[in-house]
Amino acid sequence: MRVLVTGGTGFVGSHLVEALLENGHEVRILARRSSPQRWVGHLSVSWCWGDVTEDRGLREAVEGVEWVFHLAGLTKARCLHDYLRVNAEGTLRILKACAQADPPPRRFILLSSLAACGPAAAGRPLREGDPCRPVSHYGISKLEAERIASSFVEKVPLVILRPPAVYGPRDRDILAFFRLLKRGWNPMIGRGDRCLSMIHVRDLARGTLLAAQSLVPSGSVFFLSDGSIHRWSEVVLLLSQIMGVRVRSVHIPFFLAYLIAGCSEAVCWGLRRPPLLNRQKVIEMRAEAWTCEIQRAKEYLGFSPCISIESGLRETYHWYRKQGWL
Repeated sequence: MRVLVTGGTGFVGSHLVEALLENGHEVRILARRSSPQRWVGHLSVSWCWGDVTEDRGLREAVEGVEWVFHLAGLTKARCLHDYLRVNAEGTLRILKACAQADPPPRRFILLSSLAACGPAAAGRPLREGDPCRPVSHYGISKLEAERIASSFVEKVPLVILRPPAVYGPRDRDILAFFRLLKRGWNPMIGRGDRCLSMIHVRDLARGTLLAAQSLVPSGSVFFLSDGSIHRWSEVVLLLSQIMGVRVRSVHIPFFLAYLIAGCSEAVCWGLRRPPLLNRQKVIEMRAEAWTCEIQRAKEYLGFSPCISIESGLRETYHWYRKQGWL
């Protein structure tokens, strides 16, 4: 297949590009000229220079491709407007370009997020039919992107994927947590343990490819994870054993974490860059459970996760060490 990947230079996108090439597909990447090409610059791909926040170049990017994987988006931003401009309006622009193509792509894959649905009730992982109640600006923007995509189901055959926390080599978002644990500290908001779903980036890439190959109806939605529910304390213990360090948990009251995040936002606003920790992230971290079920993906996509949490975290840690990030 001739395929287009938006966000192909990023963490998840670069792994998806590798998976597509390994399966014999012809890959085109839509990227800004300023985007770093460290992970994909050596690969046999074609380039289309453009930005999902602008119409210029999008028609050319989607022309002649059979699959479109829309991964471009913001995971950190200074305000809701910035999230919506990229995650929601960017989705609208690329879908309009696909609808106007002759012929339109045979499959459009939107990479959304569990954040679009919001947290789960303790002991009851989310299913695809559950109502969505995002609690952060990021989640709101992802849900809006899903709503926009749903308005195109008659024009462009599409599938929406909702992964939970994604980890693996090349990820910088979870790197800060690894660094804290390496120093022996585990900051926790409040005193209760948390439950979460996770997925290794290569499993996510495989699931995304399966979604493109599937014959499911346009507009279908799927959660993807490693199939297990993890307690945060167990993840911390596992990582401490992998790293060979003793970790001390520090419980931070919600109001104090919220105050610290607000100060971080103020400093980063002056520096004109998104903060690593903001009040939206604190609200997300306060929830008891970020969990989902993947039975539907197993049944309709044939998805079966291959990478366990232990092997995935171990690989990620050693990769960080090799790169000199830890």
